[in-house]
Amino acid sequence: MAVKGWDLAQSLYPFLGARPMGDVDLMVRPSQLRGAELVFSSLGWRAICPGRPLLTSGTVSELKLVSPEGILVELHTHPFYFPALFPGRLPDSLYAPRRRLEPGLGALSWPATLMMLLVHALTERENIPHQWVDIAAACGKLSGGGGWPELCLWLCRSGLGPAAGDMLATVAEAGAPVPEAALLSLSACPDRSRILAPLRYRRGAPTLLAALLGGWRGVSLGAAQLYRIVFGKGPLRGR
Repeated sequence: MAVKGWDLAQSLYPFLGARPMGDVDLMVRPSQLRGAELVFSSLGWRAICPGRPLLTSGTVSELKLVSPEGILVELHTHPFYFPALFPGRLPDSLYAPRRRLEPGLGALSWPATLMMLLVHALTERENIPHQWVDIAAACGKLSGGGGWPELCLWLCRSGLGPAAGDMLATVAEAGAPVPEAALLSLSACPDRSRILAPLRYRRGAPTLLAALLGGWRGVSLGAAQLYRIVFGKGPLRGR
């Protein structure tokens, strides 16, 4: 399934070039990651991965693929690069395509699409203009076909409901059709957004947290980082 730019360029914007993109983001089930990679590699794409064990264990959730022409595709299995840092639960239907973009390529439902946009934006240190446009335009899709109760339930379970509600309140002030009831509902959700501060800080803070809080996956991540520091190379440095 296409997420973020490649989806929105086809479903929200008047033409593909109207939505700037530096890469193409695709969402796959964890069990489909290897098969998806083989499809790309059979066409000459090269994987820039953080180490196969870190991917297959679910320690990290992203695989970068580069075409011979330099086009970048990212295969995601989770909205967070380190899934162990996600403060709540994801909806069961996240990996179920609900919209068709082109043959063989689907997209998330509009509630799930807006949730992904909000979660991604919340982890950024600074939000660039097109992220706000994406969120505001996706609000219009929900207002036209419903989906706000579903979105609020998912965001509440994610632990990021109040933080996402603040972003929705901002686009509502700019004229986006966000129901007041949705903002009230999100403001009353449990708030676990303290995880966002180190994610935004970057500079190794997310990696350190994942190593400390990731259980046995964190141990493997810490070992990989130690190898990289000692030998100056390793699975976390793409070649």
